[in-house]
Amino acid sequence: LHPMFLRLQELGEIADESRREYFRNLAAELNALPQVDYERVNEAKIQYAREIYAQVGEEVVATPEFAEFVEHNRFWLRDYAAFCLLLDKFGTANFSKWGEYATYNADKVEALCKENAKEINFTYYVQYNLDKQLRETRDYAHSHNVVLKGDIPIGISRTSADAWRDPDLFH
Repeated sequence: LHPMFLRLQELGEIADESRREYFRNLAAELNALPQVDYERVNEAKIQYAREIYAQVGEEVVATPEFAEFVEHNRFWLRDYAAFCLLLDKFGTANFSKWGEYATYNADKVEALCKENAKEINFTYYVQYNLDKQLRETRDYAHSHNVVLKGDIPIGISRTSADAWRDPDLFH
């Protein structure tokens, strides 16, 4: 799930008053724009999530619910988190520019994840919260006899985590 959909108020409140004020002002500024500035909104949400993660991340990561989420979603989550880490490290989603990581290798990804456990857990934390929030939304909708329907992706980006992980499945 894309971090754009993260409901920040559900993550908690930043302890530092000046940072809370900063984010309140930023939210007011972004909400006053005539159209969504996706790049700035995404940056702000990730920045806020990082600050909350710094406050409570270790506690959340230690919970059985978090461990269950990671284990249940390991088949995609680890590789997605590694992709996000490499995207940030190299400053591009064009994985052909990632040197030794240009071609997916499960052993290299496993080592990368162990070496960067805190950053990998941050991506897990964001996805854990997105999943939790979507489930709550789904349950609310169902309680009001509303069914949510997803879409079927017709294609993927050539610079996506899926294309990096399984290039043989895509043309």
